[in-house]
Amino acid sequence: PTCGFPRVSALDGDGMASGESGDDDKYASEDFSKYLPDSAKNAQPTPKFKLPTEVPSQAMQCFQRIQTGAMLGGALGGSFGFLYGTYAAIRYKHILYVPISVIQAGFGFGLFLACGMIIRCDELPASARARAEKA
Repeated sequence: PTCGFPRVSALDGDGMASGESGDDDKYASEDFSKYLPDSAKNAQPTPKFKLPTEVPSQAMQCFQRIQTGAMLGGALGGSFGFLYGTYAAIRYKHILYVPISVIQAGFGFGLFLACGMIIRCDELPASARARAEKA
């Protein structure tokens, strides 16, 4: 019994059954655009990417540094807090040590790293420092 598919031995080099022509191919004649959403049928405008041309101010750069320091410190402190909290929860058989230590250590490390970044924001860049020393 065949299921409508040609046998492998009956295929010639171009993948068609011997004696078949490409004219009766159902998929070649079907319009697949009916499956597309309406928004895809219309011509789409080419997106125009605009690079920022304005250099961020020193205050904005400082704020970004402080934010980055707080995030890194929070992640690092949270991971150490998780390790210590897991140890304390197993040792003292109290599961609430884990979230408390994660929050406390994350906040503490984040605060100290953010403060460290505030100190670094007040520094002059290396090029400006070299100019100031020459003068």
